[in-house]
Amino acid sequence: MTTPAVCDSISPLGASGAFAVARIPRVDEMREGGAVVGTVTDAQSGQPLWHGDASLAPRQAGGTAHGLARVGVDSLGGFVLVAVPPGAYTLRVRALHYKYEERSVVVRAGAVDTVRVALHYYVCRGY
Repeated sequence: MTTPAVCDSISPLGASGAFAVARIPRVDEMREGGAVVGTVTDAQSGQPLWHGDASLAPRQAGGTAHGLARVGVDSLGGFVLVAVPPGAYTLRVRALHYKYEERSVVVRAGAVDTVRVALHYYVCRGY
C-alpha cells in the first residue's frame, strides 16, 4: 500500500558517499527475533536508491505506530533490520524526492522476511 506523498525532508542515514552494503543477519541475532531484509529501487528505472532509510514500528491498539528501529539504505539499495521481536509491524521506506511507502509485515522468530520496495519520484512543492 502506498500512502499519499508527503514533503518529507529526511536526513539520509549513511549518505556520506562512502560505499556501504547491508549485511546478512548473524545467527545469534536471530535467536530471539527475526529480521526484515529489503531492497529499495526507483519505480521507473529500477535503479537502486541509496539515499533513504527504512523504519519499523509495531502496530499498537488503536492504529497508532511507535518507532522501534531505523536504518539507512546502503549504496546498493539494501537494508537490514535485525533482532526484531516477533509481531506485526509497519515498515516505512523513504528517500528524499520520493513518495514514501508503508507496508504491513509480520516478523517471526528465527525467520528472515524479504521485502522489495519501488518508490515513485515526487517533486515536493510548497515549502
